[in-house]
Amino acid sequence: MNAKHTLLEVFSENVVKFRMKRGITQEEMAYQIDLTPREITEIESGHHWTKPEKIEVICNLFEISYRELFDESVFTKKDEFFITDRKKTHRLKKEMRRSDSGKMLLKKIDRKKTFNKIALQKVLGENLIHLRHSIKMSQKELSAVSGVCEKSISNIENASAWPSASVLQRLSEGLRISYIELFETPIIVPNSGISRYLYNLNHRELSILIEQLEQRRKILCDIERNHEMSV
Repeated sequence: MNAKHTLLEVFSENVVKFRMKRGITQEEMAYQIDLTPREITEIESGHHWTKPEKIEVICNLFEISYRELFDESVFTKKDEFFITDRKKTHRLKKEMRRSDSGKMLLKKIDRKKTFNKIALQKVLGENLIHLRHSIKMSQKELSAVSGVCEKSISNIENASAWPSASVLQRLSEGLRISYIELFETPIIVPNSGISRYLYNLNHRELSILIEQLEQRRKILCDIERNHEMSV
């Protein structure tokens, strides 16, 4: 880590940058994560460490990992969000071990290292099944309208294969939804069509997307509830 940048400075600067990238004010950020504008100002000023649970809330808001929030070069490489340099990772950990709060955060970072593709595959598989069932469409019918082979659809639903961005696009078109709706939450997937899609959204468009996603989520819950009652 650059000697001129302490871990606390990197953290506070990245909070500002991620907030501006999201296109929201301090007041809007405070409202969305149930903090006060003053607390957001204190976090962004870099005067002192905030509580670990608040950092987790911030990560959830920006849909990023802990590593991203503490990566000094996170905004210097296009579409690159994860620490890959071992020396940089070592310096980061060394800096964090100097304080008790840093040690606590380090434990959380080690548990939430990077993007978990396996977990996301399961979410995608389950949601694809629910979405298909909600419009009473078989795998064969989805294959016909999307141009994705039936075997690939089966592999995706079984969480045994990770589809390309083009396959996700075709599946979403076949289901007549935004392809980010194939996921439970608008997760930014590094180096994929999804990340580029989300980055191009402004705050208003993102708000509409989240609202649509909430409506879809309610529908899925109703389907699941009705299914459980019928079993």
